[in-house]
Amino acid sequence: MRKLYCHSVLIALVLLWPGVLQGQPGARAGSASRVPAAVVFVDSLPHQGAPFVIVRRVDASPGDVILLRTGATAEHLSDAVRALMMARQVSGDSATTARTMRVRPHQGAAQNRPVLPWAPRVLADVARAQVQNIPGVGRGRSVTIWLPRQPKVAPRS
Repeated sequence: MRKLYCHSVLIALVLLWPGVLQGQPGARAGSASRVPAAVVFVDSLPHQGAPFVIVRRVDASPGDVILLRTGATAEHLSDAVRALMMARQVSGDSATTARTMRVRPHQGAAQNRPVLPWAPRVLADVARAQVQNIPGVGRGRSVTIWLPRQPKVAPRS
């Protein structure tokens, strides 16, 4: 019975979330349940000491950009994706005002967060990408990933 349940769950995942078995971070481009974000390697970040920077743009596509130093780890990308998804919960999947978010390195127990299974593949894809001009960012290697839509969380009163 347990084996049948596991197979049913696996089939449901394949049908409902295309690409899950291949480790792809999202469904088909343009899917209503996914929002694009760029992952960009740069030589230096605008905020020294930060493991990554998130740029939320209103005048370019994709609107969200994760800036990582060249040679960043899968842990850095995983933390950046979690931070972006949290920002999307607060201010929406699309930014209404342009802003740059600097994130301080995690300390203590927060460092034990799991690495997203597809993060190493995305980093390898970025490393192989051509250097290009990225509006509002500068020059760097970039790929687009598709992340789940985030429900906007109402502020606490």
